[in-house]
Amino acid sequence: MPQKLISIGMAVLNEERWLSQALDSVLAQDYQNIEVIICDNLSTDRTAEIAGEYVKKDSRVKYFLNKERVSSFKNYSLTFKHSSGEYFMFCGGHDLMEKNYVSSCADILDREPEVVLAYSLYDYIDGDGRTVTTMSYINDTRNMHTLFKLHRLFFCIQKSNPFSGLIKSAVIKKINFVKNFRNVLNDDVIFLFQLLLLGEFVQISKILFHYRINRLNEDYLSSISRHVRDIYGKQKYPPSFYTIHRFYNYFIVILGMPISWYKKTIIFLCVFILTTLHYLKVILRKILK
Repeated sequence: MPQKLISIGMAVLNEERWLSQALDSVLAQDYQNIEVIICDNLSTDRTAEIAGEYVKKDSRVKYFLNKERVSSFKNYSLTFKHSSGEYFMFCGGHDLMEKNYVSSCADILDREPEVVLAYSLYDYIDGDGRTVTTMSYINDTRNMHTLFKLHRLFFCIQKSNPFSGLIKSAVIKKINFVKNFRNVLNDDVIFLFQLLLLGEFVQISKILFHYRINRLNEDYLSSISRHVRDIYGKQKYPPSFYTIHRFYNYFIVILGMPISWYKKTIIFLCVFILTTLHYLKVILRKILK
């Protein structure tokens, strides 16, 4: 049986330091029927030059330069827009993967029709490729009730980060990702939320993906501030706005899902309860400090 075409989307911005390593990692996969879609968010370093070199030497690499700078998640949606694979995967322009990562994920999607996303355990690496920390959260949503799936998403799956897993393109099209992407804090979680309502997630119990910490000196608060600027620009809002805006986006997503109204109501109540519990937990932590 011929291999299905797999598209790998790289949304990049000023990735000259690690782009070659990331592309070498992808092109060295033992799964050969791939295409690499690079969307450049108007880089000002040598990113375009490096990408151009790979386009010339490997026909599987395609490069697109954005007409204007967009949010990072919007840029990820553009990589999917330019793709044509039956399966799709997001990969940062600084991350690395083991040579059997794509094939291991594809094997699961090929065998199990109810699974929409497959991914592996991963670790964080520094600029020199050394492991900084390993994430060992095991997540498999098969045979779970919807409430428990959503509980996993809000409290566990975020920590196991399946965003760079292999996804069935037909499911991404079903949620109309390119047109209706959610430009909001935790946009990746809202994207995963939509996928989880349409199928199962499976995690491979081996470390096959390596997330590069490409901002070595950035703490958590600085990271949040950067994401806020990326999404909302220079406009400043009170902290409560971001929580309300996120919940509003969950509500809009649920309304637009191709599921029954009964299930939409149940899911909305689950999300309301779980998000309330989550923020109560955050508040209690602050009080008890």
